[in-house]
Amino acid sequence: MSDQQSARKKALDEEAAKVKQAILDDPTLTTAEKQQQTADVDKALKDGKAAIDAATNADDINKAFDTGKTNIDNAHQPGKTIDEQKAAQKQSLNEEAAKVKQDIQNDPTLTAAEKKQQTENVDKALKDGTAAIDAATNADEANQAFATGKINIDKAHQPGKTLDDQKTAQKQSLADEAAKVKEEIQADPTLTTAEKQQQSENVDKALVDGQKAIDQAQDADSVNTAFATGKANIDAQHQPGKSLADQRLAAAAEIDKEAAKVKQQIDNDPLLTDTQKAEQKANVDREAALAKEALAQATDAEAVNAALADGIKKIDAQYVPGKTPAPAPDPAPGPMTVDPRPTPTKPLSTTQTPTSPLPRTGDKPATGLAALGAFILSMFGFALTGKKRKRS
Repeated sequence: MSDQQSARKKALDEEAAKVKQAILDDPTLTTAEKQQQTADVDKALKDGKAAIDAATNADDINKAFDTGKTNIDNAHQPGKTIDEQKAAQKQSLNEEAAKVKQDIQNDPTLTAAEKKQQTENVDKALKDGTAAIDAATNADEANQAFATGKINIDKAHQPGKTLDDQKTAQKQSLADEAAKVKEEIQADPTLTTAEKQQQSENVDKALVDGQKAIDQAQDADSVNTAFATGKANIDAQHQPGKSLADQRLAAAAEIDKEAAKVKQQIDNDPLLTDTQKAEQKANVDREAALAKEALAQATDAEAVNAALADGIKKIDAQYVPGKTPAPAPDPAPGPMTVDPRPTPTKPLSTTQTPTSPLPRTGDKPATGLAALGAFILSMFGFALTGKKRKRS
């Protein structure tokens, strides 16, 4: 009995060793599965030997051996074929890639270009993972290739900054652009103060509109589009004027035009003498020359306009219209000559002729009265002439 038991236990050891080797050589099993099945062999061996030791006769010994051998053999459970496992792992990798690509497309933090790039990265990771699975020679390698491929596929999706963070950043960039453009406007010598103020106000409005559009954006592409549109609108508000040289030439032409107009007014004035006309036209030419000198020294549009306005004002001031001559006074009457000698008169007769009821008008005293009346009239005429002179 003892010899039979020893022989049967030895046979069981040999079976267990054989099965464990088969397990280790099985490419369809993973390392973990091999470890588990090897442990199962050891347990079946232990149980079989215990049963053999407990047998009381040859039949029980043989029966315990057969049961132990069966249990040891059953501990080895080959996996699916390596090709089947590869096919399954590649299918799982494809499913993971499809899921990740959908996540990328649904990600509002990514732009269209970023989505395209990340989707391409997924496809590359899938291709590399599939190739690694195909190259695997056992279950462990197939599983490792799948795990590596899945990690690479998942890493291909890189969400962007949160939409709020992107909006904040783009609005700040828009504000920076507006500040830069306004500085350029203020430094532009071709613009007047009024033009600078108007263009700066236009920049502020474009900034407000751009930031409002960014706030209303629903995804990264919309945020970027709103920023690009806002930036373009801000940049467009700076409209440089004509070059300073062109503005000087135009102003000089206006000076020449004004000078020609004023000199024509002088020439057309019939109340000016030739000497006065020549003097006033010379003054116009002098002021025109001074205005052009001021234009040449102007360093910006504001100075050009100021020099032009001042020049025109001074040119206009050189024309002094002639005056109508005062009317000639009436000649004064000559002094009235009065004979200083007394006019001889006859004494009035107190005797009336009864036959002459009417008075005699031909008497000499009437001549003195006529002279006195003429003198009074002359003096009255002289007074009237004096009043006329005062009015003139």
